[in-house]
Amino acid sequence: YPYVPTTALHPGKMLIEYLEAYGWSQRELARRTDISSKTISEICSCQAPISITTALKLEPIFDRPAHFWSNLQRNHDESIVRSAQRIEKPARSRWSSSFPVTDLKRYDLIDSIEDPGQDALLRFFKVSSPKAWEKIWQSKKIYLRRSNQNELSFESVSSWIRTSEIAASLIDTSDFGRNRLRAKIPLLRKQSTAPLESSLHSIQQICASVGVAFVGNPLLKSSGIKGCAMWLSPKKALIALSTWLRTDDQFWFTFFHELGHLLMHCKSNVIYLDNATLDLTDNDTDLTMRAVENEANQFAMDSLIPPAPLSQFIDSTSVSENDIRSFAEEQDVSPGIVLGRLQHERVIPHSEMNHLKVRIEWDHE
Repeated sequence: YPYVPTTALHPGKMLIEYLEAYGWSQRELARRTDISSKTISEICSCQAPISITTALKLEPIFDRPAHFWSNLQRNHDESIVRSAQRIEKPARSRWSSSFPVTDLKRYDLIDSIEDPGQDALLRFFKVSSPKAWEKIWQSKKIYLRRSNQNELSFESVSSWIRTSEIAASLIDTSDFGRNRLRAKIPLLRKQSTAPLESSLHSIQQICASVGVAFVGNPLLKSSGIKGCAMWLSPKKALIALSTWLRTDDQFWFTFFHELGHLLMHCKSNVIYLDNATLDLTDNDTDLTMRAVENEANQFAMDSLIPPAPLSQFIDSTSVSENDIRSFAEEQDVSPGIVLGRLQHERVIPHSEMNHLKVRIEWDHE
């Protein structure tokens, strides 16, 4: 643990020591520096700071560089502010206790040694105080489906979004192109035919080539998020998925759902979040949000499996495991995606053939 002094002496006290060593009075120093006696007196009594101008005038008198006096003043000023922050520590600790600090430490998102009530969370969010955090995050337009039965922790949600922003900042992308992104849909869909662990890098490269940073993030306590779509800048968008997604059909449906938000809904100041614990039901309190989510859902379904061939397949006399595999190969998607869609359409019970879905092993676990 680095040593952090609790106080720093005012440079006026050092100035008094120099006067005593030279045998000078304050009046004598005033004459030699052409500084008023009142200013010298206020500095010596720690009532006034040593300015840059004063430090430069003291430099030839005591043969000490100006930055010697300026640093003393800076250290003193910083000590005063840090003392005030220490007084606020209980309030900051209460603030930090609302965040998933244990998870953030576990995934090395904040310093595991540093006191999160002081600096770690502030550095994580790039803010100077809890008040600044509140001002920043309350100003964001976060579209999150909520119901009367389920409320998420806004502190955890904001932590998950911030984690996504940090991960995306490490990815270089070309400028965003809506038409170029649409043109990549067949190529992105084809990635589902390979094991996800080997295709993640390809997915990220394809997205980056059309201005989208794609990241996978750990699911933080009380965040309840499975996916996110937002703009990082006018030329760079973000799609983030969480480790709540456990099988390939969940992963690819959520990925194309967020892709739909970018192509159809996303504005520069809006963050679209998808709640992992809610379905679209009459319990949703925001009807507009429900309509937007339905549009993104339909986009994901139609992008993964076009409606016409799916309808013809469902109308076939039987839907066996071999039929699913053959149809998936025709559509350039994984069998798990086809199975998940058939289960959604209630063609096949949710309890059957789940071995066709590939389980995801996230690196964060």
